[in-house]
Amino acid sequence: MEEETKQKKEKRPRRTFTEEFKKQMVELYNVGKSRAEIVKEYELTASALDRWISRINKTGSSKEKDNLSDLEKELIVLKTEFFFTKKSETFIR
Repeated sequence: MEEETKQKKEKRPRRTFTEEFKKQMVELYNVGKSRAEIVKEYELTASALDRWISRINKTGSSKEKDNLSDLEKELIVLKTEFFFTKKSETFIR
């Protein structure tokens, strides 16, 4: 019984992900793949994916703090919105 409990409590080693990978996961989410599917398929934690989605959609970066000016951040947001608007128009046609 104790052995079974130990197996459940063992944490997997902390993994690191590239900025590109994080942006790809957010892009999958933004084009309609469900959060649950992404988490399961790529063995991510839901909280990590949620954090990436929030930060990347707001600033274009998954980092908590970055060196971008407000104008640069706004440009990234506008480019992202434009990209996904064009992409969604393709699906609607």
